[in-house]
Amino acid sequence: MTEQNWSLHRAWLFLRGYRDALEPQGETPSATSLAHRLGFATSTGPRLRNACIELGWVEVVEPPHGNLPGVLQLTEAGRAAAARQSPPVATLPPAVQRPKPVRIGSATPGKGTRRCLCCGSEFHSTGPGNRICNGCRATDTYRSGDVGIHSLRLSR
Repeated sequence: MTEQNWSLHRAWLFLRGYRDALEPQGETPSATSLAHRLGFATSTGPRLRNACIELGWVEVVEPPHGNLPGVLQLTEAGRAAAARQSPPVATLPPAVQRPKPVRIGSATPGKGTRRCLCCGSEFHSTGPGNRICNGCRATDTYRSGDVGIHSLRLSR
């Protein structure tokens, strides 16, 4: 299954979740709570809600405001798509397609000068797995093993 088909499949499952919540109970769950209820990461909820709106399956009756999720309504196209046994074949609009991941920092292989992940100082690294400077490695906090980057920064 391609990434495009997988995203459309998740949007279709999300649509069915909206159908199950909107029709019998008449409530509009927030996108994050519906994503959680369906077993998706809550951070994908707003993107999937937007996909349902962009595909014309759901329309906004009242926009969200404050902590309230707003009110949504299934369209006829949404009811038809939700009633299908398998997701429809369509193309997701570019605005709701998953963005390409962006790498943060340099992933320079081999030896070289790097910035320490704990204190931020530059040091001579022995390889790609060496991301902590010797000064930070020498602290009791680091050697205890019970450390996060933030507690190491505070101990120096």
